[in-house]
Amino acid sequence: MTLMSLYTELMSLGGVLTLLGIFLTWSLSRIVEKFRLGGGRLSLLILIGGLLTAVGFTPIAWNDGDPLFWAVLLGPALIAYALAESGLVRAKQEMLLQSALAFLAVVMMSPTSRAIAESFSAIAIVILMNALVSYAHSPQRLSALARTASWLFVLFLILENISWFFLIGIALYFVSLSIWLYALFRFHAVARERFANSVQEGL
Repeated sequence: MTLMSLYTELMSLGGVLTLLGIFLTWSLSRIVEKFRLGGGRLSLLILIGGLLTAVGFTPIAWNDGDPLFWAVLLGPALIAYALAESGLVRAKQEMLLQSALAFLAVVMMSPTSRAIAESFSAIAIVILMNALVSYAHSPQRLSALARTASWLFVLFLILENISWFFLIGIALYFVSLSIWLYALFRFHAVARERFANSVQEGL
């Protein structure tokens, strides 16, 4: 197995884990949005935007003029709009810094139109990870885990295209995804418990 084929297989696996994280974020957003806003329409945009974003993390062949190119650009915009409108995420300086680093890390290594589109996918993942930090009354330990996951993801983007740090970057990618998924599962348990308690108090 060549290094390139290994990279492709690992990124395919990472794409599957990213999709799982996107689905769990959508599910969590439905719970929180229903509790805070009384509805779940905006969370649907997170799911659609997340699925479009995930295209940027798959080895599918697509070019600048393909519909998939525009899908990768539209996905992050839908996510950012839904999270901003729902009030679940605020544009904190830390998240803006991570987004800028993610954009530069992807585009500077390969200054092409496709790289710009892929950088939007990377920024979308950064935003989704930071969504866990911004939820009201989030347990501090889980918020810290989500913050750690987002920084490790940014570090992965910086290192993945540096040949002598390639394997370290890939390892950080999977560590970041693992922390993110763990935090999402734990957030689900907390959100359901608080939602149930709120309903019982209202009875």
